[in-house]
Amino acid sequence: MNAWYVVYTQPQSERRALHHLGKQGYETYFPSYRKIRRHARREKEVEAPLFPRYLFVRLELSSQKWQAINHTRGVNRLIGLNGEPAPLPEGAVEEIQARQDDTGMIEMAEPEFEKGRPYRIGNGPFEDLTGIFAERIDKHRVVLLLNLLGRQIRIDAPVRALIPAV
Repeated sequence: MNAWYVVYTQPQSERRALHHLGKQGYETYFPSYRKIRRHARREKEVEAPLFPRYLFVRLELSSQKWQAINHTRGVNRLIGLNGEPAPLPEGAVEEIQARQDDTGMIEMAEPEFEKGRPYRIGNGPFEDLTGIFAERIDKHRVVLLLNLLGRQIRIDAPVRALIPAV
């Protein structure tokens, strides 16, 4: 029976492992998503692995020589128990694939915000300050109300920087 298995790769070698496993005839899947990378106050949308250092390979253990996977360039090892690869639950990879958009990227769920709920800012100039959610501006930005210098100030904050305050 064909099943999906997990391959643990060497650091930053997912693409190398995919290439070499593909050349050996294995069916592979490497889910990725779009994330914002900040550098020198500039933001750029880049492709990032959904599970860094992990990818999936579909195998038929009884007919395929799976041991070769552990000796493939870019691969650290096939994840398993007692020397045998451990299959993923049926439908697990298909569930991830179902979240792909037209470009093959995984669509990340949009966070839900509650008006009046406190959120801590995780990075940026207002890092570690807590504000009250006021409204959503667009997909990437929200308005928070911060108490600064004895008065309430409205600031625009990036969605990805907010952490629910406890």
